Amino acid sequence: MPDPRLNARQQAMIARDYAMEDGRLLIPCRAALVNYVVQLLHLDVADNRAPEAQQIALGNREAVAAWLWGDGG
Repeated sequence: MPDPRLNARQQAMIARDYAMEDGRLLIPCRAALVNYVVQLLHLDVADNRAPEAQQIALGNREAVAAWLWGDGG
């Protein structure tokens, strides 16, 4: 999902850039690889980055928390 800290216009642009549907980007992967995907997209440091740098946010952190390492979960 686009970072909710962005304004509506910025969120729409990010959604278009990532080809999101209904404001969501679905990335299917095995449970064992969830943490790698989160790290690859830098979704594990969302609170420490400016929204313009972050651009996207993890919309289902609770659903994947069991597979995140360290502070990610």
